[in-house]
Amino acid sequence: MADTKLYLFPLSLLYGAGIRIRNFAYKVGICKEKSFDNVVVIGVGNLSVGGTGKTPMVEYLVEHFSDKYKTAILSRGYGRKTKGFRVCKATDTYKEIGDEPLQYVCKYPNVHVTVHENRVHGINNILKHFPDTQLIILDDSYQHRRVKPALNILMTNYYHPYNNDFLLPAGMLREHISNSNRADIIVVTNCDKVMSPILARDLRNSLKVAENQDLLFSHINYSDILPVPNSLAESSPQVIDKKYCTAIVFSGVAQNYPFVHKAKNLFNDIDVLEFKDHYEYTVNDLKKIKKMYDDNYGNKKFILTTEKDMRRLQTPELQPIIKTMQLYYLPIKPEFSFDGDKIIEKRIDGLIAKL
Repeated sequence: MADTKLYLFPLSLLYGAGIRIRNFAYKVGICKEKSFDNVVVIGVGNLSVGGTGKTPMVEYLVEHFSDKYKTAILSRGYGRKTKGFRVCKATDTYKEIGDEPLQYVCKYPNVHVTVHENRVHGINNILKHFPDTQLIILDDSYQHRRVKPALNILMTNYYHPYNNDFLLPAGMLREHISNSNRADIIVVTNCDKVMSPILARDLRNSLKVAENQDLLFSHINYSDILPVPNSLAESSPQVIDKKYCTAIVFSGVAQNYPFVHKAKNLFNDIDVLEFKDHYEYTVNDLKKIKKMYDDNYGNKKFILTTEKDMRRLQTPELQPIIKTMQLYYLPIKPEFSFDGDKIIEKRIDGLIAKL
């Protein structure tokens, strides 16, 4: 059961009533959903607040389909200090476009990464600037009902599934679990690499997956540890035997336990620092982390963070201290059980064929 605050249930009832009224307005046509016939729009989102693997899923879609189809990503750009439509550049900072868009634009130069708080206007702007676009991926779009995606992908975490949670503010749900019926594909993330068919069947029943919905199961595949750009680790890398190494591990993501668990398996000893999701790091934060590193008397040691956190470290004010730190990050990619990748490919290829 998710961590709940029982005294906030009355507020959750009020919040839920408002969400039900809003969704009912869309259901009966009082509020209009817009479909796009000249481009395939894929929505990736969740019912809860963060921690379900949306960013790795967006990257999976880009890596598997951008070579075949002209692809763009549209994000709200959570946490950015700018407004309106913006075509992202690798030279932007996360304060200008948000940390996820910065990660996308740095990794995928062949993809148009854009931000706009209004998804309809954002899609129209993409088609205006890049009229040959065939595929638009909406990042964190499930609650943005003004756009009706051709394919709606709903993410949920194996350890915190939406059927075992409550509405905000008592729980972490942004919508009632019944709204999972809008999804075409439901992806359970952070599963074991070897997924039991019996467990898969039980999850299908507990999540109340409909016959017309595909239920997929993904697990995390960790890539090799890499030096953070512009850090001491990049300019003067040190050879580290991870088995006998101490690591200072820090992250500011919604659910950091898979990352911490992986770090525990990699290193002899770790010290963990946790920050809130989308945390805006300061010079003092990094000084604190560096002091923990310097105070460790061992000579086999370094500092590890997540890829998303690494992007938020790439700001001018942090660069002087970053250059003094043996700082690395751990990339991740999702992989699917039971030929889930083939199911996604069949769905998207079929939609593109109808354009």
